[in-house]
Amino acid sequence: MFKTGCQSRNGFTLIEVLVTLSIFVLLFFISANFIISSLRATAQEAEQAASIKSARRAMDIMIREIHGATSSAHGDYPLAVVQPQNLTFYNDIDNDNQAEKISYYLNGSKLLHSVIEPGADNTYSGVVIVSTLAQNVANEPIFSFFDGDNNQASTINSVRLISVQVEIQALGARSPQPFFLKANAELRNLKDN
Repeated sequence: MFKTGCQSRNGFTLIEVLVTLSIFVLLFFISANFIISSLRATAQEAEQAASIKSARRAMDIMIREIHGATSSAHGDYPLAVVQPQNLTFYNDIDNDNQAEKISYYLNGSKLLHSVIEPGADNTYSGVVIVSTLAQNVANEPIFSFFDGDNNQASTINSVRLISVQVEIQALGARSPQPFFLKANAELRNLKDN
């Protein structure tokens, strides 16, 4: 009852199993790398879209508020500080018939918005409410100031138009290209005509 000659071969040899396993592991790592790269790209695109959306919202807020600059509760000139990275002015943004002191300034790569209510004695010495309007801002200057003839303004009293430009580097050094927003705000309450 012993078999002689050819024996039937059932199963795989060790070398066949190792080669097959190696191929599957290689395919797994290639697929995993592709999936991870796709997820990173999707996350970066979402981060960039969020930064751009917040910058657009910030620009809308700034232009609307700058456009309505008005005298302070004490009767001070509507513009308090005009610098390339800092703008402070007065505007009644909450419609309470008292102009708040509003500032926009850059702190690192964050564009900040601060508001101070005039208070009972109209000294603007109350609580400062600071919020972040946009992040990943990468440009200087943000503000440019022009007179009624669209020339560079030489004094704070000659400013009639404020140009706001924001460059968003949404992903820092990884960003494919910066996103630029630019708008002008004519000071409604300071028109020369």
